[in-house]
Amino acid sequence: MTADTAHNINPSELAQLSREFGEPHRHHAWLSVRTTFFKRWKEKFATRRGEVMFLLPRPGGLLVHRKRHYPPGVWRLLTGGIEVGETVLEALRREVQEEVGYSPAPRRFVALITYEFTSGSSSITFTTYAFLMAPDDRPLRASVDGEVDATRAVPLSELPHVARVLRTLPGDWGDWGRFRAVAHDVVARLLRPHELA
Repeated sequence: MTADTAHNINPSELAQLSREFGEPHRHHAWLSVRTTFFKRWKEKFATRRGEVMFLLPRPGGLLVHRKRHYPPGVWRLLTGGIEVGETVLEALRREVQEEVGYSPAPRRFVALITYEFTSGSSSITFTTYAFLMAPDDRPLRASVDGEVDATRAVPLSELPHVARVLRTLPGDWGDWGRFRAVAHDVVARLLRPHELA
C-alpha cells in the first residue's frame, strides 16, 4: 500500500487535479492525541475520505469563520468534508455553496496535507485538499447548516496568529487546535498577497 492510498487519495484524481490547478505542495503531520479525540475523530473520519479547504479571497484578505461552540477568540479557514463516493471537486463546489452561498472557481491547488493521528498503538489518517478560489466580493449568505456564527477577512500576515491561537488552546480543545493549526501554518507559508487580488 502506498502512502497516498493509505490516506484515501485516488492517484488518478490527484493527477487530474494537479494538471488542472497546479502541482500542490505536499505536507505531512504526525500528531499524538488523547484517546477522547482519537475515538471521536475516528468515527467522523469513517464517513468521509478527507476534506476540502477553500481559501476565499475577500476585500481585506482571506475569509475565516468561527462557530458558536468555539472558545472565545478562535477563528479558522473554511473546510468541508469529502463524502465517500464524492470527488474532491464535487465536494469543493458543494461545500463552498453551502457555507457562503456562491461557488467561485478554483484558481490553484495550494496544498495536499496528510495527517497521521496516533493514540497509544492505534493510528488513523486524514487528508486536506487546500484550494485558492477566485476573488469574489458578492455578499455572503448564512451557512446552510447554521453552524457558522461569524465570518471576517484577515490579511495573510495575520494567519500565523490565527494558527498560534489554535495551536495553544488548552484542555479538551488542545488536540483539535493543533490539528487545525497545521493547515493555517502551511497556507501562510505558501500564499502571497498578490494572489488574493
